Amino acid sequence: MKGFFSLSLLTGLLFGAYIDTDIDGVEDSLDLCKNTPFDQLVDAFGCSENASENIWTLKAGTELGFDTFDEKSLSYHFSIDYNMQSWSMGISNANYIGYNENNTSTRETGDIYTYIGYEIPNKNFLTTFAIGMKIATADESVGTGENDYYMSTQLQSVSNEHNTKLFSTLSYTFTGDTKYIAYEDVFSYTVGLGYVVNEAYYTSLYYENSQSIYKDTESYKALVWSNHYTYDEDYFIEMAYTRGLDIFSYKHLFSFSLGVTFE
Repeated sequence: MKGFFSLSLLTGLLFGAYIDTDIDGVEDSLDLCKNTPFDQLVDAFGCSENASENIWTLKAGTELGFDTFDEKSLSYHFSIDYNMQSWSMGISNANYIGYNENNTSTRETGDIYTYIGYEIPNKNFLTTFAIGMKIATADESVGTGENDYYMSTQLQSVSNEHNTKLFSTLSYTFTGDTKYIAYEDVFSYTVGLGYVVNEAYYTSLYYENSQSIYKDTESYKALVWSNHYTYDEDYFIEMAYTRGLDIFSYKHLFSFSLGVTFE
């Protein structure tokens, strides 16, 4: 049996056929964990689904948005996520610094966002369902002052034959009304394409569209180029450029984050 497998492997190397050295069902060119034991179940990237049952992710970063440098805004964000097998949950917050033409600044605390999600993998797709809540901690100059509730679903393709992934997200937010303003509920969606360059670098390009909380107001529209780079196994860098496509958003938004994962 081993001789047959060695012959098959050699034939594959010579003729460029499908190669799966550790026999986990994921081709070597896509396998991010090259030597998983034969008896372990693996995910779409060839890594053991039982490698860790409890994973924490901490991430902090900044965003710079502007039309011109005369008027710009800067935000600092922080998030904590926890994954336990198919379940995930997290909390995040941001602080904003706004600048006007006189280069004077104002500082505001943003809302707090929480969520809980569940992943359902199958042969061709990974589906994630999530529900969450926005806790209104921000001043009304940057928020509504009321809590919101939302639910979302993400569908992501899984393929062992190439490095390209298609994904889409649908989300609906029940926006809290104030005593004086009845806000609109919000439907939003994302559709994009991701590419696994190598075991450390993943890049994606996607389109975002989100309805406004104000009636008869143009939706938020943007094109986003996002990049994720992992170094030293547990640490990662995320960088993204967003091109605003509606009249209310900044034309340019740059974001940068540092993160770490641990058990």
